[in-house]
Amino acid sequence: MKRLQLLISGRVQGVGFRWFVRETATSVGASGWVKNESDGTVSAEAQAPEEILEELLRQLHAGNGWARVKEIRAAALPVSDNETGFEIRT
Repeated sequence: MKRLQLLISGRVQGVGFRWFVRETATSVGASGWVKNESDGTVSAEAQAPEEILEELLRQLHAGNGWARVKEIRAAALPVSDNETGFEIRT
């Protein structure tokens, strides 16, 4: 099990990207959260086995058709013992 902090840049606000992240994470089996940042980026934390996180990152790089992901920076975080579901935060 791994947990990643993600910072996603590009055209990722105002294009349904947070909903795409939530749906994609849920479909691959990751838990965590996603939110817009005031600088135009999107931040997220995702937790799952490594192969699931790799698939999540692959799909996030591809985007949802409206988004244009320029970069995803990922950093390891400690695993959370009580993480369930994937939510959009404001």
